[in-house]
Amino acid sequence: MVYFVKSELTKSVDSGRDIGDSWLCGGAIVSPTQILTAAACLLEYKKIYAIAGYRRYIRTYDLERDQCTKRWKQRVVKTCVPKAYKFDHSKPIHWLSMDVGVATVEKPYNFSDLTYRLHCHYTPAPVKILYEEVYQAEGIDVLMLGWGHVRARQVHNINDLNSPYLREASGKIQAKSYCRSKLPTQLISEELINKYLICVHNKGKIGGGGELLVRGETNNAECARRNMDPSDPRCANTTLDEYDYYDFRRHSNRTDGFEAKRQLNASFEKFLYTRRQGICQNDHGGPLITWVGKEEVLIGIALTGLLSDTYECIGPFIFTSAYCASHIIQCLLLTDSEE
Repeated sequence: MVYFVKSELTKSVDSGRDIGDSWLCGGAIVSPTQILTAAACLLEYKKIYAIAGYRRYIRTYDLERDQCTKRWKQRVVKTCVPKAYKFDHSKPIHWLSMDVGVATVEKPYNFSDLTYRLHCHYTPAPVKILYEEVYQAEGIDVLMLGWGHVRARQVHNINDLNSPYLREASGKIQAKSYCRSKLPTQLISEELINKYLICVHNKGKIGGGGELLVRGETNNAECARRNMDPSDPRCANTTLDEYDYYDFRRHSNRTDGFEAKRQLNASFEKFLYTRRQGICQNDHGGPLITWVGKEEVLIGIALTGLLSDTYECIGPFIFTSAYCASHIIQCLLLTDSEE
């Protein structure tokens, strides 16, 4: 899992769009030099950086102050998007179609370089793209990831509302007819949903390492396992239905796989971040994850979701399907590597 931030020296290609210093997109490393993301993430700003191996979000103007981003940020030197893609923020029905892109970084990631852990959180690792239809069927449990907002930004608000740390939310794939019935046609067409997208909503049953979530357990139960003072405000008797759940005993000893590296040294503070419904503003381009056995795999790329009248991201949430867009993704990866 990586995130993109813009350079101080770049401006949006949309002169009427000003979101200050808080522009952010997600992505996933799929080869030593390539990051799979959304096309819109690669077209709005000409100069962007990729941050990998770090659960913490660092703003553009703080990149040189933080030891991880100062040392390990990667400049994106090449981008590849579908020729037919139309980038226009004012017309969602355009920019949501074929919203897939590949970013190439200036230096190959070294997936065995443990020095990342000196300043960041974990050594970056690639994730496998799964192009099989069976793992994108209704009822499959999935994980959504990102540093984006808990609720969407209101018009003309340029405050940085991004999460300070990586958040996760478990969800479940729904029938495409579910999204067709919930999402307005001015946002997205029924044809696009049918042809390219995955529909996700409601709470899933898997956590950040593929483990089964234990519903109904409380934060104070976790505190008891850690011998913490019950009066600690972090030990409020709140059920895990409302909070991100992590099996710390399991993750602390895990050494296998991409997900284990992302979860390495997970903190108790991270445990207490409120669970989101799913993706929200600035989670665009991030991966939709599921598991095949013990292997974490990417099956989709984050697009958008439905907002409430109070700007809460309530879903359903839509993702570009790796299976449905396999020909586009494979073409972009091949074209990018050959140029």
